[in-house]
Amino acid sequence: MPAEVPPQIGRPGVREPNPVIPKLTMRASEFIEPSSGRDDDAPGPDIDIEVLRTLGRQDPVRIQRLIALFLESMDRGMADMRNALASGDGTGLQQAGHRMKSAARSAGFPAFADLCEEMEQHGRAQALGRADVTHQRMVPLLRLIRKRLGEAQAREPGATDDAGRGGRA
Repeated sequence: MPAEVPPQIGRPGVREPNPVIPKLTMRASEFIEPSSGRDDDAPGPDIDIEVLRTLGRQDPVRIQRLIALFLESMDRGMADMRNALASGDGTGLQQAGHRMKSAARSAGFPAFADLCEEMEQHGRAQALGRADVTHQRMVPLLRLIRKRLGEAQAREPGATDDAGRGGRA
């Protein structure tokens, strides 16, 4: 007999919180303004590496690999978005945004996932001008996430790899 599902779960149009992923209280738009030009000293999300620790079963090598996979996935997604923007491909933007949104939420970066979701919606609506502005906001936030992940990774016990460093947003 299937377990009873609470009535609030599965309602159409309602995003249920993931109990594994900590919720940040700030939205992505509060972190980076498109015209700020400075991202190194910008206020940003605190990186709670506990999500990655949980996913990596507290194993520093697995955690480092998860960070590397996440960043590689984001780099591919950003390249796909740049290509889709350059070619006016709204469907490509929608698909890249969707993939990145899922990865960012799973890894514990809801603010970045919110921007990916915006990109997905812009692609669906063929709103390429708005998509370009969203992309401009994503680049420095991903750079900041990369920096903070590198810092958090350096503090991890047994950390020997630099999987969270390098690469490009």
